[in-house]
Amino acid sequence: MARAIFPGLLGATFDELPEPLQELHCGEESAEWHGEASLRGAQNLAGRMVAALFNLPAHDHRTDARVSIKVTPDGETWTRSFGGKEFRSHLSLGTGLEAGLMCERFGILTVAMAITWKDDKLWFVPRRWRVGPVPLPSALLPGGDTFECEHDGLFAFDVRVEVPIIGLVAAYRGTLQKQD
Repeated sequence: MARAIFPGLLGATFDELPEPLQELHCGEESAEWHGEASLRGAQNLAGRMVAALFNLPAHDHRTDARVSIKVTPDGETWTRSFGGKEFRSHLSLGTGLEAGLMCERFGILTVAMAITWKDDKLWFVPRRWRVGPVPLPSALLPGGDTFECEHDGLFAFDVRVEVPIIGLVAAYRGTLQKQD
């Protein structure tokens, strides 16, 4: 079994996270989380095309949210579902040039992110990206303010995916609660 991603990256800081974040990111067991989310889709054709390529939310609406986290020998597979539309990614600890970063892989595209705890929020900051083993230009690195926090005792997320030149690809925010 691989070392738990978030405790491994954050070290002692992991113990400072609010309980809902620790529970979701402990990496000890597979889990299902349910809640609700507000979605915002891309405002232009290029953004909608990129969103469709990765099956990201495409339209503005409020809907149910489900996140399934499956612990694997080399990390975690996350399946996110908004209103029944799913997209999947695999999280792992970075190695080599990506050491100290969390790598999230969508098919053949991998984004390596710094994970930091600041102002009562767990921030996800893209640092590198690649297709397979081939690095992509940092000038085109997707970004956007993305963080997790605790809200009224629940796990809360706020994700914004933006691409230089294109703009907003997708945004989603909401709360989740672990299902027993």
